[in-house]
Amino acid sequence: MKMTPGELEAIYTAEAPRLLRIAYFVSGSHGLAEDAVAEAFTRCWRRWRNHPPDAPPAYLRQTLLNVLAKEGRRSGRTAPIDPAPVRDSAADDRVTLLAALAVLPRKQRITIVLRYLDDVSEHDVAELLGVPAGTVKSRAARGLRQLETILRSTYEVSDD
Repeated sequence: MKMTPGELEAIYTAEAPRLLRIAYFVSGSHGLAEDAVAEAFTRCWRRWRNHPPDAPPAYLRQTLLNVLAKEGRRSGRTAPIDPAPVRDSAADDRVTLLAALAVLPRKQRITIVLRYLDDVSEHDVAELLGVPAGTVKSRAARGLRQLETILRSTYEVSDD
């Protein structure tokens, strides 16, 4: 059974915002995020025209992670860091979170984004990344500790 352009459009409408959020927090750039999501949909459409998957959202997420991994290896770049964000709005909080995530090693950043920003289970993150669940747990724990340290220093929060 073939997939129609209308079916792809419905999947795009449903999934693009979530995929853009994942790509943005992993890449640190709206432009790179948009390019990665477009590339993921292009790759999927080529395959899906004749062989639609059973679970398009999971397939798209995996394809997006592959695109982001390829881009990360090719450029070796991380997200730009804004060392002194102003805390005036939700947008500023996103900038602060993005800057803190940019400090994390790429694998930890991807794990944190999938696990906590996209609310994917440990088991599913492990499957997506091709690692044991214990690796997901340890990457997440180390990443969260590092994020806490960064955010505490950014906002000068005391333990009192």
